[in-house]
Amino acid sequence: MLHTAKSSFTRIRSGVGHVCAGALAAGLAVTIALPAPAETPPGAPVVTAVPQLDLDRYMGNWYEIARLPNRHEDACARDVVHRYQRRSETAVGVTSICRRSDGEEAREYNVARVRDVTSHARLEIRHAPSALGWLPFVWEDYWVLEIGAAYDVALVGDQDHATLWILSRTPSLDRARYVALVSKAAALGYDTRKLIEVPQGAPANAATPAPR
Repeated sequence: MLHTAKSSFTRIRSGVGHVCAGALAAGLAVTIALPAPAETPPGAPVVTAVPQLDLDRYMGNWYEIARLPNRHEDACARDVVHRYQRRSETAVGVTSICRRSDGEEAREYNVARVRDVTSHARLEIRHAPSALGWLPFVWEDYWVLEIGAAYDVALVGDQDHATLWILSRTPSLDRARYVALVSKAAALGYDTRKLIEVPQGAPANAATPAPR
């Protein structure tokens, strides 16, 4: 799940739901122009994931309510939704869909893997083609830092304070719950002043499963 500075989302035209050849070529360019790895800010708190995650309950559609800026979603202006599908005990297929500023739909297919089989809360996600999966730097942290009792909201980030998402099962989130999640992220050392709140309109169509 690691690309150059250009967004990895590909345009969708006429309902076609697969990644175009240009997106694959962009993925293969990952080794040419990698950004510098994120560094934990000095004195920042240690990030910890939830002690236990029911991975099966976590599967399904999650609407992106807010995020820290990241190169993978540079082109996403609104209506971002992520769909997770269990493939095996340790593998999860990820389909991400968003709407660009020009109104076109874009989508990306990725794979996540469980790194902590005891808690299932610490995963890694790959933004690169499977052929590059053996490279350790194409995998990025995907840690579930907070999960609602009903698995209706989630706070997801990494141990370097570089990536952060606030997710909900519905396109909108009660403001009090949103503020509580932002406060949790701030307590973990994330710079929540940089959060981008994502406009959500008509639900995005995340019914197409990620390719194997």
